[in-house]
Formats: sequence, C-alpha cells, structure tokens
Amino acid sequence: DELEAMHVEVWTTDPTLQQRFTAMMLDWEREIARFFAAAWGRDADTDITCQAVATAMIGITRSAMMISRAGGRSVRQVLDEGFDYLESRAVGTPNHH
Repeated sequence: DELEAMHVEVWTTDPTLQQRFTAMMLDWEREIARFFAAAWGRDADTDITCQAVATAMIGITRSAMMISRAGGRSVRQVLDEGFDYLESRAVGTPNHH
C-alpha cells in the first residue's frame, strides 16, 4: 500500500535513517543468531550455522525492502517468498560437530 511504500522509501533513501536502519539490522542479526544458538545448543559467536542463518534472514529483509521500493510487490509478499526460499533450501536441523 502507499503508506508502506512511503516508509520503505524514507528508511532506504534518507542518509540519517539509512545509517540507523543498518545499525538496527546488525542488532537484529546478532539477536537472531543468539536465538538459533540457544535453540540448537551452540555458541552464537563461534557457530557458522547460527551466523549464516541470521545473516540470510536479515539479507532477505533488506532485499525485500529494496525490491518493494522498485515496485510491484509489497514487502510482505517478498518476505514470504524469501523466507520460503531460505526454509526450503538452507535451513533444517543443523549438523552437529
């Protein structure tokens, strides 16, 4: 919708908000890695699986905003597509070392 498009445009083009958005994404990435580490009994700071999944999830989020801004689809539509892709191809029960 128009309000969503306006928010995405502002967050992804205003230099001050863009810096804050990037900082928030990095914070979220750390928290997601910690979530998976707790669920999988791993160390978020040293486990590649936790880090890779968290980074992929944030990458999908950032990409969804950019794709939505380019037009045609809502952020939610692109998020759904991206997370479906990640879930079907990359995320399963992690290998234990």
